[in-house]
Amino acid sequence: MRLIGNPIGTIASLLFTIKSCQTKYNEIRNHLLSIQNELPANDDTGVSKQLAHRRTILCKIFTLICISYDEWMASRASSMSFLKSSLTQMLSHPSSPQSQAALRHFENAAFLLAADRSTYILPVFIAQTAFVLSLGAAFWRILGVPPHPGSWTNIEAYSIAMSAPFLAIIPAVFLSAVLGVSQTESSVPRILNELKENLLREEWTPTSASGGEQPAMLESIPLEQDFVTRELLLRGTIEEDEEEERGEIVPFSERVANGGMYAWQPQMFSPRNIMTRLPLFLVASLFVTFSVLVAGWISFRVPPEGFDCRNTAQAALLGVWTVVALGLDFVFTSLMERSDHSHKFNTRKGRWYWYDIVFVKDFIMALAALTLIMVVQFGIFNRCDCYTLWGRAPLALPQIEAVAADLMNRIALEWPLVTFTWILVEVAMCLAIWGWWYRDAFRVYTQKDDGTSNLDWVPASDMLFNRQEI
Repeated sequence: MRLIGNPIGTIASLLFTIKSCQTKYNEIRNHLLSIQNELPANDDTGVSKQLAHRRTILCKIFTLICISYDEWMASRASSMSFLKSSLTQMLSHPSSPQSQAALRHFENAAFLLAADRSTYILPVFIAQTAFVLSLGAAFWRILGVPPHPGSWTNIEAYSIAMSAPFLAIIPAVFLSAVLGVSQTESSVPRILNELKENLLREEWTPTSASGGEQPAMLESIPLEQDFVTRELLLRGTIEEDEEEERGEIVPFSERVANGGMYAWQPQMFSPRNIMTRLPLFLVASLFVTFSVLVAGWISFRVPPEGFDCRNTAQAALLGVWTVVALGLDFVFTSLMERSDHSHKFNTRKGRWYWYDIVFVKDFIMALAALTLIMVVQFGIFNRCDCYTLWGRAPLALPQIEAVAADLMNRIALEWPLVTFTWILVEVAMCLAIWGWWYRDAFRVYTQKDDGTSNLDWVPASDMLFNRQEI
């Protein structure tokens, strides 16, 4: 629903999710590199050898734990600080039983999180291929039927044109398939809470990497159980009356508020530091705008050539997506932040209030997009004036020999060339996002429950570029 109602916001949010993961991966990798650079040349503890062989795996493990905390808790800095301090402590005393036990707990938590995450790369690749082939089949079917009194080739061309704006779903579906999703929503906080419980049992208290105060222990994530908040013995036993006083915290609303729904990242639409996220909006807008332009070009070139009713509908569709749907996301996020500052957002009702508003908005925008298509196919934009450029040109029936020749030539070459060239550009941009900019983030999201990755045949960025400096 959100993809149809706000494709720019959806793609931008997905890119923001991947970029955030890549940023955390880089921070953890640089921290490990700093540890490695500080080791003596004749290191006899085996840490250098361990880092050389396991640095990529450690980066993936700790990044996955960090982004999982981000999806459920608001204090992102504390979890990263604790994880980096834990790495320093474990690698400073690698032979310590406590360090080995802590590393085991971190690994087990990451492997469980990886096992819970479900990605659908192959099925989505097959579905995307089928979608593209269906467009090719549409062109081929028209070519296979020569113009005759019962055929309306121009209407077929208009139908293909009205499907072209939805070419923007190709990058969105690709990104969401690689990101995956938790198969059981309650498993993530349970795994993270068990990690904290195990670390507390080991009395794991790493010192701060900066030499300051000891970093706080990983936060506990409240779980909803019979509408009562419970913490799984992470800070000691909690009495029932104390649980009641804490109030209800619904895990799903926590996840929504902190960006756990990848298609809607509230941080992405925050007016604060918007310039840092502008490139993501530009990339997302590029996918959507050029898909609409492909549709506009095909409609424009259907005889009689010119800007007609279909182009008006396509421009309106682009306006709905870029101005109304995207603009409302910024407005709602700004209002949500204001209510958060006034403590209205800290209630169960307040959290669901904003989620419901965004959902209803996207539902209405999706209906508006589908309504515009229906108006073109069956409504006022399918009246006689729309076949004559509002009366400025003669009616170009496809049964006329010259009109039929133009239509068949363009269906045979021009329109498929424009359509599939743009699809190839989209695929190339997706591969650049995947293989160049955020390759490590994708390896984090696609890792398996043994530390390896489904994309292990793709080298990590530090191996590919031989990065040894910070």
